[in-house]
Amino acid sequence: MLGFTVLLLAASAALAAGATGHVSVTILPTAAVVGGTGMSFGTVGAASAPGRVVLSPAGRSSGPAAYSFGGSPAAGSVTLTGAPGMAVSISLSVGDVARGPGAAMPFKVVAAAPGAASALDRAGELRLALGATLSVGRSQAPGAYYGAYSVTVDY
Repeated sequence: MLGFTVLLLAASAALAAGATGHVSVTILPTAAVVGGTGMSFGTVGAASAPGRVVLSPAGRSSGPAAYSFGGSPAAGSVTLTGAPGMAVSISLSVGDVARGPGAAMPFKVVAAAPGAASALDRAGELRLALGATLSVGRSQAPGAYYGAYSVTVDY
């Protein structure tokens, strides 16, 4: 008797399934500084004594009683734009000076509230009013003085 043995080898069938995923993204507009106005202390009649002149974010100049004030003082401003409700952090430059015919006069810029951290309003804007404190030197030379400052917005 002759016998045969049959061995069947079957490849195992792999099971697979597929799925499709979706992705979405919304690109927010970049926060930007879109405009503003420069500030002016107006005219300051300084005595021979040094002193500090303050320009408020509301645009009023004040200082020592021996000083006189005139001209048209004006607060500075800057307008930020971006996505409504976007949180922003604002920083102002330090070490700024006004230069002119005499010794350079240091000044420090300040912003009216909202402070260092804030958010853009429903229209996607934030307007900052700016003022400064100027240090006038002893017997400061008369003449026009000019300086620059920067506003940095992190978002």
